[in-house]
Amino acid sequence: MVSKTIEVDELLEELKKIMDEYEPLMQKYRELRDQIKELKSKRRELNSMINEKIDQIVAKNQEAKKLRQELRYLKCEVRIINEELADINNKLRENKEILKVKPRLNPQSADEVRRELEQLEFEYETRDLDPRREKRLLERIKRLNLLLNEYERYINAKEKINELMKKKQELKERKAELIDRIGKLRKDLDLINEETQKLKDEALNLQKERVSVDNKINEIFNEIKKLEENMKPLEKKRDEILEKFGIRARNITFAQISKIVKSRSKVLESALRKYPKGRLTFEEFVALAKHGLI
Repeated sequence: MVSKTIEVDELLEELKKIMDEYEPLMQKYRELRDQIKELKSKRRELNSMINEKIDQIVAKNQEAKKLRQELRYLKCEVRIINEELADINNKLRENKEILKVKPRLNPQSADEVRRELEQLEFEYETRDLDPRREKRLLERIKRLNLLLNEYERYINAKEKINELMKKKQELKERKAELIDRIGKLRKDLDLINEETQKLKDEALNLQKERVSVDNKINEIFNEIKKLEENMKPLEKKRDEILEKFGIRARNITFAQISKIVKSRSKVLESALRKYPKGRLTFEEFVALAKHGLI
């Protein structure tokens, strides 16, 4: 009978050794699980921050796309203006060449020539002329037309130059506005590109940090796996001893287990002393039955 009591003490002693080895492992296990929770929370936070950076980068790219499109339109307009200016410059050279030859008529004499032409043409159309008179008349009309055309070509060239110079000035002013706008757009694009690159660098750093967190999580999981491998045989031995005491709880300390077992041992000891006489309480009978003594 006494040997049974000794067995309880031996089991408790063995359990104490197991728990002394197991509980630090369990404590480490809990700490690692807490670290996993913190790291997963950090990873979710990093994912949210990365997604936010990506959204900002997409918005910046859309903004840059609109500016580049506007820049292409403005450059196209400048190119068209340059073509118009080149055409105007060619026309200016042509008309300035005309002005190099001074006409033999002036405004007053040109009016006189017009009046004479009208008279001669009227005479030619209304009168019957002898051949010699008709020939001289036609030659005179021809000479006067040449003088008048020369004068009018000169006057038209001067007027055309004034028109071209006015148009040229308008185009140059418009071109200056476009170039100024293009310069501002390029500055805006440079700024957007800088901001976009900064966002990309920040996103890359966040991704690196996330990779570091993932690696740390994997390291801890590996450490937990090793802990579990070390804990399993201890848990098995612990559970085998607890089963002998009829205890199925797992997350309890040795002190708690010892208190439960010793409380039951007193009943067991009493039952063992009284068993030969057959006078057992129900509690004593249950204690003996649980330990396979009856």
